[in-house]
Amino acid sequence: MDIEFRLDYFGINTTTDEALAPEIKTFYDRALITLARPELIYAQLGQKRVVPPRSGKYIEFRVFDDLPVGTDALTEGVTPESSRMSVTSVEAKLNQYGGYIEQTDLLELTAIDNTVVEATKQLASQAARTLDVVVRDELMGGENVLFASGPEGAAPADVSGLDSSKTLTVRDVLSAAARLRAVNAPTFDGSYVAVVHPYVAADLMANPVAGWVEAVKYADPKRLLNGEIGKIGGVRFIESTQAKITEAGEILPGVVSLTLASTVTESDDTCVIAEDIDPDNLVGVTVCAGGVEADVTDAQTGDDGVELTLSAALPALSAGAKLVAPGSSGDGSPVFSTIVLGKGAFGVTALGAGTVEHIIKQLGSGADPLNQRSSVGWKATMAVKRLVEDYMIRIESCSALGGAARGN
Repeated sequence: MDIEFRLDYFGINTTTDEALAPEIKTFYDRALITLARPELIYAQLGQKRVVPPRSGKYIEFRVFDDLPVGTDALTEGVTPESSRMSVTSVEAKLNQYGGYIEQTDLLELTAIDNTVVEATKQLASQAARTLDVVVRDELMGGENVLFASGPEGAAPADVSGLDSSKTLTVRDVLSAAARLRAVNAPTFDGSYVAVVHPYVAADLMANPVAGWVEAVKYADPKRLLNGEIGKIGGVRFIESTQAKITEAGEILPGVVSLTLASTVTESDDTCVIAEDIDPDNLVGVTVCAGGVEADVTDAQTGDDGVELTLSAALPALSAGAKLVAPGSSGDGSPVFSTIVLGKGAFGVTALGAGTVEHIIKQLGSGADPLNQRSSVGWKATMAVKRLVEDYMIRIESCSALGGAARGN
């Protein structure tokens, strides 16, 4: 099975450096990679492939299936048939990403700091975060999803059942790990790995967590992954501010939820909201509550608020419950994605020589007749692809700290 995927192109095409000694160029290339690598969170967990030179715009990842169990007893003196390996070829298109900083001759003349060095630090961070988000977004398309149960509740069936109380718990982590073990997903040195937002990590550890081991207390702390904070239940946790956050959709511009001013009985197709909104603006919008979607067919201002007539009956709801846009959490809270991975779940090109380039343009390069502009930039060639869907599980949750979190 051959799978082709394509990603958009980001960045600036540039040519080679001018008037820059090869050894200096090599030094800067290595410096950029060295500075970028600690900020690569998702990419460090993938199956690595080196980009072969002059081999086309595609790179191939190969996935080997497990051999079947051999339960047939051997016959004395008879050689059995050999097993056959089954391999799936997954082809990924290489894409380029990049960015640059332009500097003036006056800045170079008057700046106290070495502007090339400072620009390199900034660009290395940009490169790492850019490439990591590309990897993250590929993983977010995975098919296996769990929804957080919260400290005292049951896991909902979909995102509409999430609200600010549905935070990540150890129970959710154990469920994800059990599902990975059930399909014999390979581990990273005996554990699975989860990438978690700092807010979600705080939720997980807000209550006393039996069995949590801080990363600094590992028997061999030298083998820590970038961003690793600890482990529990056979899962190592890596903290990243780039963990995916999905904001609630808007019912109206700037409005992510409407509050019920009174109780709604089951099978009622009308409700009253507390917000003071022009009724004409509400007609035609779509709202969701308790997993039911409905269009607002009429809106009128009443004594207790704005009364909405809906195209479908709502479930029983208490005053204070929320109406939200379809696809949002039940109360309009941002949704955080925690990915739990087994080894070999996805493939990514290795970050190294030949895939990342540090590009310096001297004053006078290109259309610069007065030697007024120079630039420092980066360009990376990368491919990423999910390889084994069963080896990755995404846990969707809200956070007690995430009320003002912005999507990324």
